[in-house]
Amino acid sequence: MPPDPSIVLLLGEPVTRSLSPGMQNVAFAALGIDCQYMPREVDRAGLAGVIDELRADEHILGANVTIPHKEFVIAYLDEVDPQAARIGAVNTISRQGSTLKGWNTDVEGFQRALAEQSGKSPSPLAGEGRGGGYRAAAIIGAGGAARAVAAALQPAAEVWVIARNLEQARRLCRDLEIERGGPVEMNQMREMVTRVDLVVNATPADLPPASWLRPDQRLFDLRSRRSREPECRDDAGDEGQGRDAAEDLPVGAEHGRILAPGRRRRRCTDHRRHRSAACPRCTSGPRTSRGRCTRSRRRTPRPRRTRACTVERHPRRA
Repeated sequence: MPPDPSIVLLLGEPVTRSLSPGMQNVAFAALGIDCQYMPREVDRAGLAGVIDELRADEHILGANVTIPHKEFVIAYLDEVDPQAARIGAVNTISRQGSTLKGWNTDVEGFQRALAEQSGKSPSPLAGEGRGGGYRAAAIIGAGGAARAVAAALQPAAEVWVIARNLEQARRLCRDLEIERGGPVEMNQMREMVTRVDLVVNATPADLPPASWLRPDQRLFDLRSRRSREPECRDDAGDEGQGRDAAEDLPVGAEHGRILAPGRRRRRCTDHRRHRSAACPRCTSGPRTSRGRCTRSRRRTPRPRRTRACTVERHPRRA
């Protein structure tokens, strides 16, 4: 009887929509590694129990950590890599015997993604960002992913952290010793977005709306996809809020995506038929057809005009 395969966990809430298991399991199979990548949805109250299970079960090699546990999980680990300790967030846990060590690969992943877009090599010094050639950047969110992005952009770029919880944004700037930039309140997001070259969405929400961006700006979305909600949402909070949106995947060269300058989602071109100024279904994806909103179609067919049959126009058969 073959031995049970090893396991790598993905810890977060939510993780049901994560693309990581499919990607990682295909990679394991291609490399001939007898291992399964398994998502484990866990809330903050249950995190300690899962970490104890990880420490005791020899079949579990380690785990990835996503929202909202990247900061909280540090308290349950035996060791933390210096870079992860400086950032204050962990996205990878390795297991050596019963000892668990936390790492942060988000910084390197984000730097590589920026380098691929700019054509420059990432910094050879771990944790020392070069800003990817951007003069100023706005990070929406102040959680663990936002901390990694801020560390990757320093010290070359101004880093502005936009968050609902302003104290959390202040703590991020203080811990990472951000001197050029600082915390920004959520109600000033639109004004700040217009002032920077790079906008990074580190929340589970669809922020910022595409209509706020200039053609020469770039938006880096840390998720693999945007949700099907209207893009005009501006009430989303920090990491861990807005659960109905798509999951914020761990930052990495294979996860994050940079939208090209001027890229816009196709919108309905038939607003004039709506009584309201904007159609609530324009950004719903499958509910639109050929650029026209299905709501503009008549729900009841027009009555057909009928004419009496005549022998001259329609001779009857004998």
